Amino acid sequence: MTLFTPQGLPEPLSTIWEAARTEGLVYGGDITAADAWHLFSRGLASLVDVRSAEELLLFGEVPHSINIPWQKGPDRIPNTRFLQQLQKQYSRNTPLLFLCCCGKRSVAAAQAAVTARFQYVFCVLEGFEGSHEHCLARGKGGWRQSGMPWVS
Repeated sequence: MTLFTPQGLPEPLSTIWEAARTEGLVYGGDITAADAWHLFSRGLASLVDVRSAEELLLFGEVPHSINIPWQKGPDRIPNTRFLQQLQKQYSRNTPLLFLCCCGKRSVAAAQAAVTARFQYVFCVLEGFEGSHEHCLARGKGGWRQSGMPWVS
């Protein structure tokens, strides 16, 4: 698989990209919620929420983010149209920031997006609810607890 160079990526994405290459990650790397909001709110990157519609209703969402679920429904059935929906919404060189519940599904979605030749895909650390350990307990870490904007 060809790895892309970070041509014109805004900071901190180019630095994160380089660190991800050192770590051997296939996708662009992991970004903090604060840095993700900084880039997204200024139109320098797009925020893709890969959680299910049910999760958005239960836990809230980031204003103006785009929801393309990686899995659907309470049984988390794979969304077989994920890449098709992503391609319809974004060009392959758009910097994309993937957000899930606790930072696990976003990695799987990012890896699939890179396989589909999306060049600049990053994951928001700890997701919306916090790291996996925090996600199980809800309310510790993640986008919401970092004080980033969200609506219920």
